[in-house]
Amino acid sequence: MAADRRGKLQLALLGLVGRVSNELDFRELEATVFADAGGAAMTASVQARPADRPGRLEWRSGGTRENIEPGELPARLLALVAEAPAARITCTDRVSTLEITIRGDQVTISNRQTAHDAEGGHSGAALEGPREWYLAPGEADPVLKALGLMSPDGKIRADRRRKYRQIDHFIELLDPLLRRDWPRERVELVDCGCGKSYLSFAINYYLREKLRTHCFFSGLDSNAQVVETASQMARQLGYRNMRFVATDIQTYRPDNPVDVVLSLHACDTATDAALAAGIAWRAELIVVVPCCQTELYGQLDPGLLGALLEPAVYRRRFADLLTDALRTLFLEAHGYRTSVVEYVSPLDTPKNIMLRAEKVSRGNRSRQEEYLRYRAMFGVDPAVERFFRARQAGGRT
Repeated sequence: MAADRRGKLQLALLGLVGRVSNELDFRELEATVFADAGGAAMTASVQARPADRPGRLEWRSGGTRENIEPGELPARLLALVAEAPAARITCTDRVSTLEITIRGDQVTISNRQTAHDAEGGHSGAALEGPREWYLAPGEADPVLKALGLMSPDGKIRADRRRKYRQIDHFIELLDPLLRRDWPRERVELVDCGCGKSYLSFAINYYLREKLRTHCFFSGLDSNAQVVETASQMARQLGYRNMRFVATDIQTYRPDNPVDVVLSLHACDTATDAALAAGIAWRAELIVVVPCCQTELYGQLDPGLLGALLEPAVYRRRFADLLTDALRTLFLEAHGYRTSVVEYVSPLDTPKNIMLRAEKVSRGNRSRQEEYLRYRAMFGVDPAVERFFRARQAGGRT
């Protein structure tokens, strides 16, 4: 294999590890080897799919099956296609299909939307295209109109189609997590830093009217005006299972055990307050979309990594990454299994990272040790830990 072909192929295969590690979104990987550059005859084929055991893949080759670590995938695939005249590798998840094509010395990489996520438009009672819409026109019209996504005559507004697709895709990402056996008859959800609560109204519709789940929403925000706006919308829709409270996240004490904590674009440490609350309440599910991660930027020593962090823009971006990485480790240390996804295109907003955390154990000592090691390495004091300590010190959480 030519050196440039091998190098490009190795880089592409390494990029697959993150995709297949996303247990909630990854669907299937398939590799096919052909006898000649024209792809006339298949000589070998393998598949990789999510295994029953978390953090593993089921590798299928010929008539054999085995569980492997995601990190083993690049070496296995390279060994399969290294000397092949032609080969094709496809990796499909909920959002897109990545295809790596090998012909002679050429390696081509393409990425396309999966069919169910193809762009569609609404005309009359149905949307064009094969996608399964979670907030389907004709079914969800009252909530779509209340959110300003649909005109009074029942059509998705042309200038709101992108927003409509974003909200619907948000529900799609949560759908596997919402379809579960909840520990109580009524699911309690708290939206921290709720704002006008557009996404919460969408989730409430989907839980209540599509999944037929008995649920109750509490929306928290320090801005009394947006709380009143959300309250009016709930009254307009007849959603008596939603209430909105003008309060600070950190001082809020729920009346009932909380199952789900949401925090969508809550600014800076408000996300940390939501995470700390969710962990303290032992919520089954925590979903956050962080925004404006500025706190650790001021704590980072510019000389810590030498010239790497001298430019302020690099230091700011590194602080964003460090903030969310430590949040993820803190969640995992407290018994949550986390996944990190881009829930919309970075062209729509650079603040497009979603952290999804499911409670699976009482705690994870190795993740706790890693969290403490990195916190000490960079000399930072993350707000999520401070808020969590304050809740513990305050007694009832």
